[in-house]
Amino acid sequence: MSDFEDRLGRALGEGAEGAPGITGLAEAARRRARVRGRRRRSLLAAAAVLVLVGPVAVLSQRGAAPRGDATAATAGPGWKTVAVEREVSRRDAPDVTVLVDVPDSWVALPGSEDECGFYDFGAPSESCSQVEVVSVVTDVGNLDYAFGPGLRPASDYDYPVRAAWIGHVGLGGVDVSVSSDDYQVAARVLASARLEGQEVPDLSAGIYVVGSDGVERPALPLDAAGGYGERIEARGRRDEYAFAEQIDDAHWRAVATVGDKRIVVVAPTPALAELIAGSARVQQRGGQGAWQTVTYEGDPVNESGDNTVLIDVPAGWEPVGGPGCSVEVVTYADPTLGCDDGPVVRVAAEASTRYGGPGLTDGGESSNGSVVTGRYVVSADGADYETIRRILASVRAPGESAPSATWRTEDVSAVLVELPDDGSVEVRIQLYRGSALDVAASRRGSGSWQAQVIVTPGTRVLIDAPTHALADVVASTVRPTTTADGWSSFTYDGRDSDGLGNAVTFQAPSDWVRLDSDRCRIGYPRFGPPDSDPCEDASALTFFDAETYGMDLQGFSTPEASAGDALVGDLVAYVDAPDHETAVRILDSLQVVD
Repeated sequence: MSDFEDRLGRALGEGAEGAPGITGLAEAARRRARVRGRRRRSLLAAAAVLVLVGPVAVLSQRGAAPRGDATAATAGPGWKTVAVEREVSRRDAPDVTVLVDVPDSWVALPGSEDECGFYDFGAPSESCSQVEVVSVVTDVGNLDYAFGPGLRPASDYDYPVRAAWIGHVGLGGVDVSVSSDDYQVAARVLASARLEGQEVPDLSAGIYVVGSDGVERPALPLDAAGGYGERIEARGRRDEYAFAEQIDDAHWRAVATVGDKRIVVVAPTPALAELIAGSARVQQRGGQGAWQTVTYEGDPVNESGDNTVLIDVPAGWEPVGGPGCSVEVVTYADPTLGCDDGPVVRVAAEASTRYGGPGLTDGGESSNGSVVTGRYVVSADGADYETIRRILASVRAPGESAPSATWRTEDVSAVLVELPDDGSVEVRIQLYRGSALDVAASRRGSGSWQAQVIVTPGTRVLIDAPTHALADVVASTVRPTTTADGWSSFTYDGRDSDGLGNAVTFQAPSDWVRLDSDRCRIGYPRFGPPDSDPCEDASALTFFDAETYGMDLQGFSTPEASAGDALVGDLVAYVDAPDHETAVRILDSLQVVD
């Protein structure tokens, strides 16, 4: 058993007797009793988040404006950490400062006598929308929640609610509640809630749903360090409702009943423990968000080094054998379909395969691809393109995070590339001179992984990603923009001595290439069909230094001419095309690259 497994096992198995919780176990027991007996409809359905059933025991609210002295920098691009100070009425409770991360666009909300005055921060709005808001409340005994801690969809409520996602978590006598139409916003706000002095992990990569052992829940955004983790086991004799109890100064434990299972979560803050345990639900095969993380453990007898690979796959997939399955690799698939009749994921040591490099092929409902991580090759095939892309992009080592499940196609300087929505991948266009080849991802000094793709002669795309597999998957999606009639974007970098000047982009038939004119008597940079003679005045586009062009620019000598020239920055472009329309289209597309 590893040191982590030993520490996590103790933490997950230990109770909280004698724990130094802020409010003690009596308060947790009181909260549990309130939820057990509460299944009635809320009195104020419009508020959606929670209901005030008595005077809120808040004597004052001070410094509700955003503050920058957070104890942990969880707020990445587009987010900020704000502070809310609370003075509570109980004599044994000190003043508390609650820190929470919210979107940059959210603002401090003004107080009022109606239910709208209940919220502390939210999206700017002329009226009280009660959506995209967060509130911090003390003396939780005066609150009547429809459910225990966690994040729930509107469909869980038996009355109309305004937001798609509603939830709350506790911080030992202080509750943070959120209402949002965006799951990522709601989950991240709750996960970031902490008292001043508590630390939370980096949440900038987002919080995504995973499933295993019949339980779906938000993924714990932590690696194996520190004794944090989760465990799914058979349910106990009584229902448990995810109220966090403190184990020691750095660990909080929350347990929740989920169907015939229970989930035990150990996290660095009570809010994070309650969010994950309280949001857990019975895993539905094929349902929305029905994915799980599987762990491949290599054979430590026959293999050396890091033997663990994490992969996200559709819910219900498991290691399978039988007809169509290779005995030399580990195969994950839907056990009802096996290896012959459905999509599969295979894991094998790279040394035992003829790995030809990473790739992702869009084959419709039978797409395929492969990546490498550490010493292992992971391949996937037989499913739609989006599913294969998600599987391969998730391949990672312990301690690394999977990217967003949602992707977008972005146009970067006339180059199309598919990227996860979470902003974890950086793409740059770089002009180069000389020869270059596509390069699979390699580790950089910063710890990120970089892959290189040549899209057109003189232009390459550099992809920086947090994991090896993700860099290679994104690289596999890179392609030049192509019009409906088969034209593509090209770039000349302006660095040849016979055509020295600014960089230029242009459109030309997609089969054109950079011609090898270095062996010609005058090696002007030239682009044309691959079978063209680079030294002859055949169908091609040639670039000259404007100062040494030696002729007056004349455009086209006649309205029907198929050859002509144009000034583009400090270069002259001369085109000789099969017809006038083609020549005009090429010259009109010329643009200087800043």
